[in-house]
Amino acid sequence: MWGTRIILVAGMLSALAACASDTGDTGDAGTEAETATGPKLLVLGQDVWEGYQAYLTKMDRTQRGAFAITEDGTSAFADRQCAAATCSDTAQIQAEAIAACEESGDDCVIFALDRASQIPYRTPQ
Repeated sequence: MWGTRIILVAGMLSALAACASDTGDTGDAGTEAETATGPKLLVLGQDVWEGYQAYLTKMDRTQRGAFAITEDGTSAFADRQCAAATCSDTAQIQAEAIAACEESGDDCVIFALDRASQIPYRTPQ
């Protein structure tokens, strides 16, 4: 009985460890970098990083937001916010952020929703 419990607990811990991921800064440079576990980290351009920092300063508990960047993370970005009390679904602001970013002529993706990054990344050096 104890052996079954130990195996069950070990399995649960293993599953939790596999689900946990650091989607934030690792501090290295390059456009995309291979990590030890395999996923590529997008390296943000300096202007994009500064834009993201400015976006984060605007975000508080009263705001919902989306921050879009070019797929390569280096050349363009846009953000949109709305009041959390009137904006329960962020689909509209995500679409607006992507559309504004794509005015640069490049394809864009959502990098962050509210204050949480959605793409593993590294900061510029």
